[in-house]
Amino acid sequence: MPKPLITYLRVSTAGQGKSDLGLDAQRTTLAPFAEAEGFTIAAEFVEVETGKGSDALDRRPVLAAALAAAKVRKCPVAVAKLDRLSRDVAFISGLMAEKIPFLVAELGPDADPFMLHLYAALAEKERALISTRTREALAAEPTPPDLSTRPQEKYLSPPADEPPAPPVAEISSGPPIQSQFI
Repeated sequence: MPKPLITYLRVSTAGQGKSDLGLDAQRTTLAPFAEAEGFTIAAEFVEVETGKGSDALDRRPVLAAALAAAKVRKCPVAVAKLDRLSRDVAFISGLMAEKIPFLVAELGPDADPFMLHLYAALAEKERALISTRTREALAAEPTPPDLSTRPQEKYLSPPADEPPAPPVAEISSGPPIQSQFI
């Protein structure tokens, strides 16, 4: 008999939520994972919200609902990647300390607390790098285009020693083009 499983999918921005690409990618990871591990997906919870901070449950009511549903059904919550749950070591540690069962499809069913802490630390570092790159990109002055690399007029006009092309009227006054190829 398949065991129940709650899946939680999250994207960070409304644009990602509308495109559905990130959510579909997570579903594509979670469905075969559930089947391979003998689970049946009992419910799917989808949220569009940032994963920053250890106060994630306060800002992410859908995650809180997924965890509550898992508690009622006595089953784990599964995410495709750990960073979909959170990019905060303290938050991930808190879930483990409270004995809230969760599975990370990317890491497999045997991911132990040590491994989860390592991946949480990597996700937290990546979040910091993403923030830094975004800040730097937004603060950067736009660079004006380099007009010296554009084609010059001499390349757009025929050379001076060639006669100019005939006007369009002269070209169209000849026999129909198709008769020339028959």
